[in-house]
Amino acid sequence: WKPDGSMVIYNASDAVNSTPPLGGSPTTLIPVSDFGRFFTCAWSPAADRIACANLKDGAIYIGDGDGRNLKRLTPASRDAAHSPAWSPDGNRIAYVTGNAEFLVWGPTLGNLAASSIWVIPSSGGDPVRVTDDNHLNTSPVWAADGGHLLFVSSAGGARDIYSQRVSSSGHADGAPARVTTGLNPHSISLSSDGRSLAYSVFNTTGNVWKASINGMQPIQSASMTQLTFGNQTIESMSVSRDERWLAYDSNVNGNADIYRLSLAGGEPQQLTHDPADDFSPVWSPDGSQIAFHSFRNGTRDVFVMSADGSRVEPVIATPAQERLATWSADGQSVAFVVMPDSVFISTRKNGHWGPPRFLVNGSGALWSPDGKNISIGAASGILLVTPDGTRGKTIDVEGQEQLGIYGGTWSADSHLQYYNGIGKDGTSIIGAVDVATLESKILYHFSDPLRQIYRFNLWADSKNIFFTLGTRESDVWVMELKNK
Repeated sequence: WKPDGSMVIYNASDAVNSTPPLGGSPTTLIPVSDFGRFFTCAWSPAADRIACANLKDGAIYIGDGDGRNLKRLTPASRDAAHSPAWSPDGNRIAYVTGNAEFLVWGPTLGNLAASSIWVIPSSGGDPVRVTDDNHLNTSPVWAADGGHLLFVSSAGGARDIYSQRVSSSGHADGAPARVTTGLNPHSISLSSDGRSLAYSVFNTTGNVWKASINGMQPIQSASMTQLTFGNQTIESMSVSRDERWLAYDSNVNGNADIYRLSLAGGEPQQLTHDPADDFSPVWSPDGSQIAFHSFRNGTRDVFVMSADGSRVEPVIATPAQERLATWSADGQSVAFVVMPDSVFISTRKNGHWGPPRFLVNGSGALWSPDGKNISIGAASGILLVTPDGTRGKTIDVEGQEQLGIYGGTWSADSHLQYYNGIGKDGTSIIGAVDVATLESKILYHFSDPLRQIYRFNLWADSKNIFFTLGTRESDVWVMELKNK
């Protein structure tokens, strides 16, 4: 909102626009350009300045109130800064670093990952972190006195609103105080007088299903079976090569941990118990280990553990964001993504993981079961490379530009790439492409809007394809605030 309530600022097709709240012609404040992709903008209290996040370099920018003369305020960062919030006097800006997907991006809206809140003088200077970086900390707003920040955090397990006293220098003054219990907010907004707080409640669920597959034949609804149950969000899963075990991440107990489930039946077994979030478990080819990434060091790092959850060891642990591990066929190398778009390989020798080797640019990597190719998620489609980095085919799946392809997996025989994405009507699809002939076909269309794939991950064994189906619900509430 503009401080006087006369305009609303919003994003549309990578441009920043403003429009009267009751309708009218939009005005483009920041057009689409090579300079950046701006989002989560906010006017200063006097409306003479504007702060925006730039997806291109991950920094916060400040410009004139009409969007001109934008200049970088915070350092460029792979872990994108977003959600700037002006202090009441206009002298400081609070913002979030990390997990912008939680707030703004379609398929990953509500993403489970850590983020932190920082404060920087609006005139420039050194940013100061005011929350931990091991939990979700997001949606900062300044209290009317300018001495407190209210924000959403998962520090206590489930999401609630917290208050943090902030000194005049921008540093945290004391520990954060939990303001609500069991509220589960997604984002918050404070009225100008500080007496009312609006908040959205966003609930997601995601459980694992399987369906029978037969090459590129259509998937039949009758073959679909639900494997996990309960009020939880599962983002990714994998199946052991012997097709006996399912490993998956789940937030059923608050933060995300790794679980395994016998596909013959039984109860899930929790494998990790760290207070930080653990994601994306992948079985080693011999089934003795599981690779995953975790926030236990403050950023995403790749780890390997025994199949029973013991003997956790790091593959790579740096200040960068490493995630989405995938195993070589011999189980001695792991490829992973360094955010936002670089793929590296680490190889184990004499029981120790060696330094990472750059492979190729890409946002995802999947090693084929036969070890001959690694499929890379790229803007041009699915790129095939060999483990030594030699580029091969680029696979342009059927209707990719219209469908929005988000994730995939190899068939057990390494002949097909299965993929999931968004159909032309906005609902989910599963498709397949033959990597030899490049023939592609949509195998199933999830026409029911209440049963959709909201995560990237698929997995396939010799008989079934595994995926998550989830729900999304949201409401907006208002509460009155009182001083104690």
